[in-house]
Amino acid sequence: MRSACSRRKKGRKLSRPQATVCPPRCNHHTATVRWDTREVRLSTAAGRMTIPFLLPEHYAKYAGGRPLTADLIHRKGKWYLQVAVELPDPPAPPEYGPAVTSGNRFFGRRQWRGVEARYFRLRRLAGKVNRLRRTCGHVLSRRIAEPVDSGTVIVVENLTHIWARVKRRGREARRVHSWSFAQLRGFLEYKP
Repeated sequence: MRSACSRRKKGRKLSRPQATVCPPRCNHHTATVRWDTREVRLSTAAGRMTIPFLLPEHYAKYAGGRPLTADLIHRKGKWYLQVAVELPDPPAPPEYGPAVTSGNRFFGRRQWRGVEARYFRLRRLAGKVNRLRRTCGHVLSRRIAEPVDSGTVIVVENLTHIWARVKRRGREARRVHSWSFAQLRGFLEYKP
């Protein structure tokens, strides 16, 4: 069996990336970055080496961050040390607002976030209630239609505006008003 690398057409060479130097990745065990003296201490095959480095001006804001990893890269005859640092979280804005101007002015109110979270929880609950009602509607329609012989007509009372005809208050009224009679009728129509 031949490998994928050995399979090629006659007279055609395979192209693949050629790397002469693989950049070594360093961590806090193998590299120590000293921001104040601009030196890095690296573990090499020849032992620990201290190497000075230049920090470009636009990267000075990251100096002092805790180094996580570092890659030593050789490119066009120069050596580069790419250091990933951990920075503290930026300070949280003093106010909450859905709109912020470029002058750092916040518009809105902090309590809106709590109201939005409450409505989100209620919407999730409403979804559960709707799924329960749909399931109950399927069970009811099946129990109504199951014992009936094929070809028999099932008559359903017209329940539109039932809320206006029912003279109940409190929990009873809520139970009557919240039931989906039209959905139950729809489920009965397609049951065999």
